[in-house]
Amino acid sequence: ATPATWNGTAKTSFKKLFAGVFFAMCLLLTAPVFAGEYYFNRESPADETARLFGLPLLSRGTFSSRLNRKKTGELTLSKMSGDDGEDSLRLLALRIQQSLRRPGAVIVFSPLEHEESPVSLICKLAICFAEREELVLVVDAGATLAQSRAVLASLFHGTPHRTPDGAPLDPTLVDEGSNGSSMATFGVSDFLCHEELEMGDLVLHTKFPRVDCIHGGVCPPPREGLASRRMTELLEQSRGRYTMILVAGPSTKSQTDVQLL
Repeated sequence: ATPATWNGTAKTSFKKLFAGVFFAMCLLLTAPVFAGEYYFNRESPADETARLFGLPLLSRGTFSSRLNRKKTGELTLSKMSGDDGEDSLRLLALRIQQSLRRPGAVIVFSPLEHEESPVSLICKLAICFAEREELVLVVDAGATLAQSRAVLASLFHGTPHRTPDGAPLDPTLVDEGSNGSSMATFGVSDFLCHEELEMGDLVLHTKFPRVDCIHGGVCPPPREGLASRRMTELLEQSRGRYTMILVAGPSTKSQTDVQLL
């Protein structure tokens, strides 16, 4: 038998090939992790807009809420179903109420990057605020009465159809004596167009004693209308009668719309 000798150098490339395959497999397995971290933690246009203007961002059923991502000013709201939805609504109402400095505060809810109206959320929050001894006015300045009729029905269901003098009370009902046309009530767009209208012509009492409502009117309220003199007058008059005014604003898909709002 002859003793084997080795000079310390590999005569084949199997060692280098194994090392290359090992590092390639590591990169292949870790790539989805890094890609997921980048995708879920990247700043969306809504996050960027909220950060730029210092706005609180409310997320509902998004990746950020499911991953419990903590961001400055972000409020996470679960879907409106069961006790969890009611608890999250009450918690949101409590946080908003604690952040107010004085009565007569105007809070504008505006959707970012989508067209879904926030009036449904506002109606539920108004009921929560009313349970906490607040006088609440719901102002739908982002949609017409026809678009919000089904949502506003939750506030008016069971209220009298007309007052004793024949004045309409419920904008969500259809007047049977007018061939299916909607009842003649005034909204935000009507107030902006007609100087002779006053706040008393717009406010409608709901079935909740501490909640009143002003719908959007027949025509869609323009974005510029919220920055007009008439809208300022309406809000200033509301401050003297209500402790909290919840406004459903129009959709803001660009930073210009947010700045105008």
